[in-house]
Amino acid sequence: MKHILPRVITVVSNSNYLYRMISLRAVADFAEVIGPDVAALQILPVILSTCTDNVPNVRFCVCKTLSKLAPELPLNSVKEQVIPCSRKLIADSDIDVRFYAGEALKLCTQLC
Repeated sequence: MKHILPRVITVVSNSNYLYRMISLRAVADFAEVIGPDVAALQILPVILSTCTDNVPNVRFCVCKTLSKLAPELPLNSVKEQVIPCSRKLIADSDIDVRFYAGEALKLCTQLC
């Protein structure tokens, strides 16, 4: 895992939006294996860095990834980082981003 995760994380900044989406999905799957503290320190910052991506599909993938990742994170990370990001994305110009941001926010409020 320690060799794969850094490679997947670098793909998040790829110029091709499809690569960015795939890597977001992959890092969320890794969170289930690596534990909450490592997920909060290594994976969450990468996901949050893409919440302002120019491509709406990447932004709604961020929301879906946050929904999947939130149960694997420490509650303070959910409260301090995931919920503010979800609230920001609820005001997005894209309707799908707003929908998935709302879903992520509902899940996070249930967790807290």
